[in-house]
Amino acid sequence: MSVVKSAIQIPPLHLGTEGEIRQLAFIRGLSREGTMIAQERGLLRFGKYFDQDAWFVLDGTLRNIQARRLDGELWFGGRKALSLKNADGNWPIGLYEALKYPNIAVVEGGPDLIAAHHLLWAEERESSWGVIAMLGASVSIPAEAVKLLKGRKIKIFYHYDQNAQGAIGAYRWHHQLGLSRPSKHFCCCGPVPLLGGGTGKDLNDQAHISGDEFEALRAEGNHYIFNI
Repeated sequence: MSVVKSAIQIPPLHLGTEGEIRQLAFIRGLSREGTMIAQERGLLRFGKYFDQDAWFVLDGTLRNIQARRLDGELWFGGRKALSLKNADGNWPIGLYEALKYPNIAVVEGGPDLIAAHHLLWAEERESSWGVIAMLGASVSIPAEAVKLLKGRKIKIFYHYDQNAQGAIGAYRWHHQLGLSRPSKHFCCCGPVPLLGGGTGKDLNDQAHISGDEFEALRAEGNHYIFNI
């Protein structure tokens, strides 16, 4: 792992308590087990930010850290997430952690980082997949990361946006990494119906798929998201 002295002003952070893990899992509609996997991989921590209980996505490099409120409410100015001061917004969170695995999922945003681990747990594929989060469709993968990811088995999970920003971001990352077979990437608009009806727009939404649909796919041996 590239070791750098972090320039980010980092508040005191800690491993989540059982209550914090369960609260985050509840507000995001995820499993405790998947949330714990993200924490065990060093990609999730908890603490106070602007006097609010918060959860943070980060990795061992401490180059890029983003905070969201643990109660699910918005920050000041109506913002869902706050990047910590001096964070490198282009840095792929979880890069070095993901290199330990034969397959790598590239997702967009902090919630999808946690949701990916939930779905890996549900599909029993956590031992073969690492997860990297790009914190926004507009960012580009830095040259250091591109070099490390060249030749790896990668699948991009992109948001379904009305303005197609998720798809545009996925297209950029795909070409930066020199990947082939773009059809293997996953648009988070489907294909499985969400619990309660409708379709999703991100990977966190995909965690809410119909239980019956998911179990039917599992019974057929068809892992509907994590294949490559």
